[in-house]
Amino acid sequence: MPEQCFPTILYKSPGPLDAGNGATYSYAGCNDAVDLEIALSSGWHLTLPDALTAALPVDPIAADEKLAAAASKKKG
Repeated sequence: MPEQCFPTILYKSPGPLDAGNGATYSYAGCNDAVDLEIALSSGWHLTLPDALTAALPVDPIAADEKLAAAASKKKG
């Protein structure tokens, strides 16, 4: 991750704010690297597009295919 300047704003979806097309989000301020690390591991993102993408429903078939492909790479 590139060096981050503080303070910065982080984003999480879903949330109370309207992002359009039915998507929603929250935002919060972050003042230092320790708080940033905690927030990123708790589902917050550095950009709104990343937060909205992370909130999209997961296709269970595609997820199973990715897991199977990763398992076969480990074996062989």
